[in-house]
Amino acid sequence: MKWLGGLAFGGGSILNGAALEDLGKKGRKITSAFKLALEDVFGDKKICSKAQEVLEIKMPKVFLRPVAIYLNHLIKKTARQYGVKDVGRRVYLE
Repeated sequence: MKWLGGLAFGGGSILNGAALEDLGKKGRKITSAFKLALEDVFGDKKICSKAQEVLEIKMPKVFLRPVAIYLNHLIKKTARQYGVKDVGRRVYLE
């Protein structure tokens, strides 16, 4: 097995378990990034940086913190709905 690179995407709250086909423009961006990466992998080449660029969401820096706060709120709300009692507990620091 040979490492050819990877793609980073931290959009779990954005996807929220939906099928990529149901996400409209966001889903098309993700699948097009996967297609670029797969072309490289099948060609036995390292995954090009273009695939990661397609996957990234461009956002002005002023919005980064508010969006992060909102997405963290959503994931904590979902966790509470599924019975997680102490959402803020830092289990890896204990």
